[in-house]
Amino acid sequence: MVPLGDRYHFLMVMAPAVAGSEVGEAYARQLREVEEMMHWMRRDGTLAPDVPIDWAVLIVDSLIYAAWTAVRDGSVAPRHAASLACRTFLSGLSRGG
Repeated sequence: MVPLGDRYHFLMVMAPAVAGSEVGEAYARQLREVEEMMHWMRRDGTLAPDVPIDWAVLIVDSLIYAAWTAVRDGSVAPRHAASLACRTFLSGLSRGG
């Protein structure tokens, strides 16, 4: 993870720049909506009771970014990005059992 620090440093640098902007407000709204979804998944029994809601929100946010990056880089077709992100969140990366 440390070798990737330079690549992701801009996220920390840009956070204050978008705070309060239209982009920042849209991002905050997205995070609130994901948090609502995590609470729903917890009540539904899909999200394990020992997984903190904040952690789940961060994971979903990271998967959205990963999907966007993979599509941008051409390693994942746009039509597959959402299903891969969803599968990764719900089942991880294993083959299943």
